[in-house]
Amino acid sequence: MDKQIKVSFFLNTSRVNTKGESSVFCRIYKDAERKQFSTGIKTSSKNWNKKQSLLKGNDEDSFRSNQYLKIIANKLENLILDHHLKGINLSLDQLHSLYAGKRKVEYTLLDAFDIHNTDLKKRVGVGIAKSTYEKYTYILKHIQSFLKEEKSVKDIALKELNLAFIEQFRDYLESVKGHNPNTFNKVTQRLRKVIRYAIKNEWIDKDPFEGFKKVKYTKEVVFLNQKELEQLEVYQFSQKRLQEVKNCFLFSVY
Repeated sequence: MDKQIKVSFFLNTSRVNTKGESSVFCRIYKDAERKQFSTGIKTSSKNWNKKQSLLKGNDEDSFRSNQYLKIIANKLENLILDHHLKGINLSLDQLHSLYAGKRKVEYTLLDAFDIHNTDLKKRVGVGIAKSTYEKYTYILKHIQSFLKEEKSVKDIALKELNLAFIEQFRDYLESVKGHNPNTFNKVTQRLRKVIRYAIKNEWIDKDPFEGFKKVKYTKEVVFLNQKELEQLEVYQFSQKRLQEVKNCFLFSVY
């Protein structure tokens, strides 16, 4: 289970009905964040054990209420454990959405990157090179800066992604980051792999890359003239490795 998330109950005495009863709320914590919701149970402050977060009474109603509170706690903890085993650390909003019976948790783009990259990191050295993992962490930083600088947000829901978002990101890489077409084609290609990862896990229904076209890029080939070849031939590199590369190049030319 994600040890960062804790579940507790409290009596919301800020509101009291005509019977002198207040609602019992469930509160879930994660780091400095917290979220709370009503359990539907009401009782008086005299009948509430604040230390144990349970009703005091031994009557049948109190017993049923306490059992229901245990069921709520167990359901939340099982949801946390189930997703933790899948390598997914739920946010409080996602946990509450699942508890409330919503069909799907609404994942964000950064959620998808976080889970994808965590999965990728586990496989470094087992079919995945460390450099591949580092490329995705590099792209994540570009996504975060794009969201902050161009969208004025920290994150975006996967369901809100569309072709316009992808094209705006590509334009950002070109105009702000100064990437050439070859580089931003590679960046968007890896972004697309993360989106496909999300589609595979059913976090998003529609591929925002549908209709997207890579920018055609032809790198200009530069040839050395005779004078430049002669200059290279007499030049001595200080590094043995570079000298060997030079010799191989000249051998291929002549």
